[in-house]
Amino acid sequence: MANYCEKANIEQIFGATNVATWSTMASTDTTAIKEARITYACAVATEMVNDVARVTPYAVPLQDASGNAPASIVYRTAQLAGVVLYEARGVDDVDPRSGQPRHRLQFIREDVQRWMEQFRTGQLKIDAVEGT
Repeated sequence: MANYCEKANIEQIFGATNVATWSTMASTDTTAIKEARITYACAVATEMVNDVARVTPYAVPLQDASGNAPASIVYRTAQLAGVVLYEARGVDDVDPRSGQPRHRLQFIREDVQRWMEQFRTGQLKIDAVEGT
């Protein structure tokens, strides 16, 4: 099954420089290694969305009547993939209000999780084919 997002989608949200930085783990990483990390982050994010979708009335993979992933699914999956890349580097930041560890993309992860909960409970409807 194809991923709902790809590198270009993540770059539209977070910028090409950030995606390049987050996909690099060592100075010796080749372009192929970085691309593989990005593809893996998209696969992880796609599966996380599908895990939620499996308990909804929608058919998995999520597709509209034309066979394309709905734009909202592409967007949320790309957001999640960017967070997966960022977190894989082990980057820790500090919340300036509380002084507690919290990375700067945590708010995006929490936003996607809220969205997925609304999707799971049926509070949110998407333009996708329902299962049989």
